[in-house]
Amino acid sequence: DVARALALTDIVTPSLQGQTRLSAPFLGSLVIEALRKFASSADAEPMAHHVRTVQGLDPLNELGEPTRGPNSKHLANELVPSLRRAWSDIRSPGGRLPFEHDYYLKMYQLDEPRIFADRVALDEAQDTSACVLSIVRQQSKHAQLLYVGDQYQMIYAWRGALNAMREADVVHRRWLTTSFRFGADIAATANRLLRSLGSEALLVGAGKPGIVA
Repeated sequence: DVARALALTDIVTPSLQGQTRLSAPFLGSLVIEALRKFASSADAEPMAHHVRTVQGLDPLNELGEPTRGPNSKHLANELVPSLRRAWSDIRSPGGRLPFEHDYYLKMYQLDEPRIFADRVALDEAQDTSACVLSIVRQQSKHAQLLYVGDQYQMIYAWRGALNAMREADVVHRRWLTTSFRFGADIAATANRLLRSLGSEALLVGAGKPGIVA
């Protein structure tokens, strides 16, 4: 459906085998993946680096993962016009491509919105997106920004999240280290891990005793 909506056709692209034919449906899937990556970014428009690396075009790295070599860059550049057509379709009320939640958030970010508040707090900041962080940073001229989170609890890197606790320009830090969800025994186990990670703060378990397996 995506291939038809964007009038995509099969292409032959340079690869490790010399040349590889990529089908229109596969190219459509690359475009949708790239759109999602763009939507979570702070970028102003879809670009080649939003297109993921395809295995088999360039040599693998030492971890067995595809590398972004010249063939992958060639394919990404070839897809940029289709990617921008897709973004234009997404923004159109009569567009044919599926509209996802991240898209209206991206459109909001690109409009450079002003949140009329004296303070803007970003909760779970360790798992935010570059798009959301951009929205928050746009408020810095008129509002105090507060980033609430724990850099050691980041779990959404797999979907492109970044750790705003490390990215943000923070002037003052305050630690909330006492938890009533667990007791001293679980806190002691967690603190061993936190020390190994170089954490500046350690936990205080003020809840009921637990079991450390």
